[in-house]
Amino acid sequence: MNHMGSHPLNDVAEAYIQLCFAVERLSPGYVDAYYGPPSLRSQSAEFSWVQIGRKAAAQIERLEGLAAARPEEEARRCSLILHLQTLNAYTHIRSGEALAFDQESSSLYDAIAPQKNPAEMAAIRAKLEELLPGRDPLYQRMEELHSHTQIPPEKLDGILAQAINEARRRTAEWVVLPEGDRFQVEYVTNQPWSGYNWYLGQGKSLIQINRDLPAHLDLAIALACHEGYPGHHLYHELREQEFYHRRGWVEFSIYPLFGPDALLAEGSANFGIKVAFPTLEERIAFEQEVLCPMAGFDPEEVARYDRVAELASDLAWVEIDTARLLCDGRIGEAEAERRLVEERLLSPKEAAKEVEFIRTYRAYVICYKLGMELVKTWVEGRGGTPDRPRERWQEFLSLLVSPVLPADLQKL
Repeated sequence: MNHMGSHPLNDVAEAYIQLCFAVERLSPGYVDAYYGPPSLRSQSAEFSWVQIGRKAAAQIERLEGLAAARPEEEARRCSLILHLQTLNAYTHIRSGEALAFDQESSSLYDAIAPQKNPAEMAAIRAKLEELLPGRDPLYQRMEELHSHTQIPPEKLDGILAQAINEARRRTAEWVVLPEGDRFQVEYVTNQPWSGYNWYLGQGKSLIQINRDLPAHLDLAIALACHEGYPGHHLYHELREQEFYHRRGWVEFSIYPLFGPDALLAEGSANFGIKVAFPTLEERIAFEQEVLCPMAGFDPEEVARYDRVAELASDLAWVEIDTARLLCDGRIGEAEAERRLVEERLLSPKEAAKEVEFIRTYRAYVICYKLGMELVKTWVEGRGGTPDRPRERWQEFLSLLVSPVLPADLQKL
């Protein structure tokens, strides 16, 4: 730990952490990860929502009166202001202040997802109709094709381990992983998500996989990259090294789930799949050569589904539009599920699970698709295109250890 001595920014940072734990007392799950000084957790006091909001506002006012001597200090000051602002906004929401979906996403994640033209989404579905001809509803044709890649339960451990090893191997070619880097995988049920990374600090994570949803071959790589390498696990351990240990910015030792870091965390985790496997053909080749023999799948069926899924991936904007309508009370859950089945092309079971996720996490859903598009634009706009792997990894890793705010990502 690089202790910087007494400094107003350090004082505010410690106050911010204690306020995060005050929120956690009232709303368990708000603090997603913490690996900072145990004393800051133990010294946190119990406050009401109103008291937390007032204390956050006082720290913001203090920061606004400070003048940063160096660009690095100014970046830290701006970051602290935004984090305190989003914490303050969260207290207002939990106190009963009603915000529209876009207001909530702006207040918590400093971003608003664009509303996509329905014609764009319809054009994607028209292309899928050509690729999957038939009389059944399109989502059923998608589901039928996907069913050919469902991993038998007894083979899931081995296939997932192989996917994780490959994702880690590809990542380790471009970054020196910390000593002791590792994570444990366990299976759970009755959760609104498919996978979750719980970062424990010092390069260790617990990754949970939800067994309520069927596991398909494409999910193995997606989970390995999104939750592991170069996704959430790498994101947290690199930021722990850079911000907490090297710079001594203690505020980066805490990760509140409902805050501006979520946009970069989820966006980089989703884009990380395309960093580890820059082209679809490279990903298909690994699945066909390594995973298909383990699962006993027809390699051509796997490749066919992957190409269809790649085309359908932009339909993720439908999830955001559906969440906006549902959270704003303009549609009910039945209509939301119908839209997700007919327009997003999820199975009914997946659609029901997605509605459960939206009800639980609300505007957080913007962080996946919007976050990924922002990270993609940032990395590829700086030369990190799929055909330039060195630049792609350099720009991606550089972004993970930069105090970049959502507004910075949206300037491009």
